[in-house]
Amino acid sequence: VVLEAFYENDNTSTHRKIARAYNPATGCGASTQSKKVRPFFIDENGIGALSRPFPNYRQRSGTVLNNLKIGTRLSCGFGILLVLMVLVGGYSILKINHLNSDIHELVNNRMDKVEQANHFIDNINIIARSLRNLLLIDNDKNLATMESQRISEALKANKEIIEQLDTTVKQGQGRILLNKSLTEVRPLFLRHLETMLDLIKNDQQRDAKALLMGDFRKIQGEYFKVMNEFNEYESDMADQAGKQAEQGAATATRVISLCLAAALGFSVLIAFLLVRSITVPIRKAA
Repeated sequence: VVLEAFYENDNTSTHRKIARAYNPATGCGASTQSKKVRPFFIDENGIGALSRPFPNYRQRSGTVLNNLKIGTRLSCGFGILLVLMVLVGGYSILKINHLNSDIHELVNNRMDKVEQANHFIDNINIIARSLRNLLLIDNDKNLATMESQRISEALKANKEIIEQLDTTVKQGQGRILLNKSLTEVRPLFLRHLETMLDLIKNDQQRDAKALLMGDFRKIQGEYFKVMNEFNEYESDMADQAGKQAEQGAATATRVISLCLAAALGFSVLIAFLLVRSITVPIRKAA
């Protein structure tokens, strides 16, 4: 049966032949307007009107969010926010650990070596001063004993320092300078120092003064030179470590700020899409 009906939203009074296969038992049929099958119903006055598509008819697909349940949408939104929080927090922890490593390298490695080198040089100065004092002391055994003890303590301290440096300095220019100190300069210095002490002990002041102003002075100057170069090298490395830590902190601050801004913007976008996907269908239905 072909019925005359019209669209609900059609403001014109034009009647169109749009229906067939009318079922009197249900009062419904199906239309073929614009090559699309849509259901219609016959009201009590016998007038046909197009209705909304039944669920079993193919509908025009909407956005992905519109095809999801509200609970699923909210769960996905909060899940994405949690993922963003984990990413930002994980990156922050990673950069903080890297920064902590740089600070540890600066404080416990580079600066420690600089301090050890300074103590080493100070002890060489103590030895040199005590030797001159021994040459100037006349028949004062107490003062001579004190100066000899100072030399022994300085030698012992330098031995501990050089052993620690030998353990911690493994490569680079620092290792080269340390090897030169250990294998070339230090043995000569200790040999000349022992000779100086023997001459002073045997009251050979003239020979001791000649050695002090001659070969001992040269080897002592070489000793100072090597250890000062080592100290300068470690100081430069400490400065580089400090600058690297500073740059790392600045970079981490910038990147974390950008990540937070991106996460915030993405969160706002997700919230907007969720709210829109819920309110728009409700508004249309109303």
